[in-house]
Amino acid sequence: MRSLFVNKLKLEKRIIKKLSILVFIWSALLFFLNLQYDFFNGYDIIIFWLSILLMIGIVIYQIFFIKNNIFVLFEIFIIFFFLHLVFQIGFYGLRGNDSYIDYNLMKTILNNNNFVLGQDVNGWPMIHIFSSSVSLVTKIDPMLVAKFLPSFISSIIVLPFYLLIYNIYKHRKIALFSCLIFGTIPQFVSFEAAFVRETYALFILILFVYLLYISKRRNDYRLTWLTMLLCPVIIFAHHFTSFMIIVLLGTYIIVSKFILYVYRKDINLKKRLSVIINIKMIFLVTAVAVVAYWAYHAVFVVEYSSDILYEGLGLKEITTTYAQQLHLNAPIVTLRGNILYYGFFFFHLFFSLILLIKLFIRKNNQKIEDTAFSIFFFFCMFYAFLALYIMGSLLFPDRFLPFAWMFGIIPITGFLLILKKDVIKKALIVILIVFVIFNIYTIDPELYTGTVSLQDNIATEKEYIIAEQFNFPDVYFGYAGVFGAIYDIQGIDPRDGGKNLEKIGDSFDYSTLAVINEEIYLKDLQNFKEKSKEGYDIVLRLLSYKNGPGVDKICDFGSVYVLRGRE
Repeated sequence: MRSLFVNKLKLEKRIIKKLSILVFIWSALLFFLNLQYDFFNGYDIIIFWLSILLMIGIVIYQIFFIKNNIFVLFEIFIIFFFLHLVFQIGFYGLRGNDSYIDYNLMKTILNNNNFVLGQDVNGWPMIHIFSSSVSLVTKIDPMLVAKFLPSFISSIIVLPFYLLIYNIYKHRKIALFSCLIFGTIPQFVSFEAAFVRETYALFILILFVYLLYISKRRNDYRLTWLTMLLCPVIIFAHHFTSFMIIVLLGTYIIVSKFILYVYRKDINLKKRLSVIINIKMIFLVTAVAVVAYWAYHAVFVVEYSSDILYEGLGLKEITTTYAQQLHLNAPIVTLRGNILYYGFFFFHLFFSLILLIKLFIRKNNQKIEDTAFSIFFFFCMFYAFLALYIMGSLLFPDRFLPFAWMFGIIPITGFLLILKKDVIKKALIVILIVFVIFNIYTIDPELYTGTVSLQDNIATEKEYIIAEQFNFPDVYFGYAGVFGAIYDIQGIDPRDGGKNLEKIGDSFDYSTLAVINEEIYLKDLQNFKEKSKEGYDIVLRLLSYKNGPGVDKICDFGSVYVLRGRE
């Protein structure tokens, strides 16, 4: 009788497992179709939230209640990939000027079959070499490669990330849960979906850390050599990622020395540290190689670093902080704006407090790794705070957040392992799940409701038609979306030729050419009116140019049009 009951229970679990996988597949298909096609006539938001919550809910259920489900890691990969696609599907071109600057180097490699290391983007050509190779081998259009390959690269991060966490804790649920949470971090989802150097470098970074960790854990110098082979890849992939890996390794060395001193009577700890893998040597080699390359081939990075140091010491005058540029001191007039603003600070402060508590808990089996990752998290948050409110914006604060959460989420979820009270553990899991939902809420609905043209940094078909029909001068006025299309078609670098519309001034002259997208300004007109009289006046002035004397409308796509001054 007992065996019959056990067999029945196993059968029910297998049915539930298969049913959960089928529901996930159905939800994923619904999510993708909602992005790609406007089937649902105004119900896009409902379909988006229904499908993504089903996907995440199924994965969470499988993590905590279904054993030996190897498919769940693939499901998390799908969530990674689809969330990145939100920022790529629904328009023709690329998103942001940085993507087009990197895309231009990729096209140069494809056209010339070579490149020259230089001071700018050319100095970090790894994603461009890799992408151009993919385009050549697969015969896929370079634009499609630049558009979708970054999403795939950012999604396969889940594999080394999972392996790293699993090897630290030997706990499958914690590793999978950490992967799911990190896959929804807004800065990771949005920025790493773009065709930029950091996308490739971030994958190499986590692979580097994973290989270094297991080589140290297994005391295997062969894996260390494999790790060292990734050093030049990181150096040639991205300058900021190279810097962050130096910070991470340096933090680990300092923490390991400190922990070894504090717990010097712990014999097991000494044995764990007495391995042939010398992290200090790897740190030294990496740091010297990075700095040497910067000094030789990327002087502007050294100059920027000096400027940041001078700002920090108060030796250089700061014009505007990042918070001032974003007008964070202005009142927030929408419910969504308040949720995003206060939710951001609540979760960052809350999880920072969790890490502080964990640092002072003595019974911690992975004290060195957890402490190092926590200190690294606090370093990123501290500098991001300085860059946001105190220092200048040579390094934008949100650039630190993908790195902070990549390693900070590990000790945060690992905190669940040392919690003895089940009520507190469940409460923390619930807060982490709410954090995941909040992260998805930060995605702008315009990206999945068919109104992507309201995003000023996206190049749609209209911007490309304009770029193909008109010869633009070396300096013209517009917005990021049209800058990218013109750069792609006519080769005018947006850093030199493209000027923001706000800089036109009070009148056109005969040489002025400007592209205006009314919808971008009209959607926020009421916010401008309540938050900034200066901004509101600028918008009204821009919208009045089409009816002004001495101005011709030479192209009209309704809300998007081109103006030229008369001679």
